[in-house]
Amino acid sequence: MKMRSMVIVLLFCSTVLFAQDGTEKKNVAITIYNQNLGVVNETRSIFIPKNLSDVNISDIPTSINPTSVHFKFDGEVYEQNYRYDLVSMAKLLQKYIDKQITIIKGDVKESGTLLSIQDRSLIIKTGNGLKVFPDFNQYQITVDELPSGLLTKPTLVWKVFSKNEGKQDIDISYSVRDIKWDAKYVAVLNDEETQMDFNSWVSIDNNSGGNYENAKLKLIAGDVNITRGYGDFQVFTESNAARTQESPLMAKRPKFEEEKFFEYHIYELDQPTTILNNEIKQVSLFNIQKVKVQKKYSCFQDYSQNSDEKKNVNVLIYFKNEKQNGLGIPLPAGMISVFKTRNNTAELIGEDNIQHTPKDEEIELNLGKAFDITYTEKLTSSNKSGEKSYVDQYILEFFNHTDKEIEIEVNRWAPGDWVISDSNYNFEKKDAHNVRFKIKVPTNGTNKLNYTIRYSI
Repeated sequence: MKMRSMVIVLLFCSTVLFAQDGTEKKNVAITIYNQNLGVVNETRSIFIPKNLSDVNISDIPTSINPTSVHFKFDGEVYEQNYRYDLVSMAKLLQKYIDKQITIIKGDVKESGTLLSIQDRSLIIKTGNGLKVFPDFNQYQITVDELPSGLLTKPTLVWKVFSKNEGKQDIDISYSVRDIKWDAKYVAVLNDEETQMDFNSWVSIDNNSGGNYENAKLKLIAGDVNITRGYGDFQVFTESNAARTQESPLMAKRPKFEEEKFFEYHIYELDQPTTILNNEIKQVSLFNIQKVKVQKKYSCFQDYSQNSDEKKNVNVLIYFKNEKQNGLGIPLPAGMISVFKTRNNTAELIGEDNIQHTPKDEEIELNLGKAFDITYTEKLTSSNKSGEKSYVDQYILEFFNHTDKEIEIEVNRWAPGDWVISDSNYNFEKKDAHNVRFKIKVPTNGTNKLNYTIRYSI
């Protein structure tokens, strides 16, 4: 009998799974997308025994996509598991049915065998009989130890086979949710409103449930198509020989290097950085002085409007994203806050959002409504000239209460096939259905735009 027991113990020892959760991170890199997604690549140093064993890693972000995980080492991977059966009061007590627990409330202490847990009520068997406790949240409960199978944090587990025993560098990659970035821009106009100092900050919002310490940071700008849910999002890491070694942090200002990547743009920070969970981090993207701008006034005509009500025109800032203007760089989507200084104090004069903007494109920022410049629009005549044809006449009157002559761009949408005639100002046909007039209004004066439009729908 002893011989048989000895054999069983030996066989058990030869196939026991070696659980290993003490790992050392060596290289961490994270690529963050605008679409609330990040891709993490990391290298860890870990001891792996010979033959069959388990490799456990528990310090992972809670928003990890488990189907995206890729694990690479000098051996074979038999299984990959994502275990997230986290410990709770109810789960802990379920594991202690038919085992000894102690219930404490104030000076009263009851020990016994847990027989049942239903909702929040407990039944235990004590030396004095059965006792029922209707709500376990009202008591302090003590148990001997954490049962096997319950975890305090989500854990990745690989069943692996290695021919050799020893410490190895393993490569892991995976995607996470709830981390994103966007660009924040600040523009400060000069007194003449002809130039601006223009700087940008990258704003990273990390709610992924993970910390990325001393990490190599990359940002992808562009509308990357991402399928929602947990799909097969495989990411393959570099080989050990090709890994980028972490360089020491130098006492210089961090700088992003931009380059074209596929049909997007990638920004890579030249120094490692740390991004903590539940943190918003900002890093400077660029700082450019004396960008030429032009202030504009505009309005969009509501062709169905017929009212004496005065409306305020829009005030815009226009500039070209070109090299001759100190720019000529891809501008990621984000919000631009525009300030102007007064008595050495910067005052906000408006904000607007831009989309991803390539170099050499024009940008218009709608900052708000001009207080002292108003207009009215009237449909003075509307006649049906055919079954689906109409003739409309409009008068728009502009009022300039400032001490300088201004120019106002008047935009309108033209339905169907259209012709404009009898206009006292020339117009620009922007496309098949959009028209633009430019009207000058004198200092503290008024001016009118009159035209007739014939259209068929």
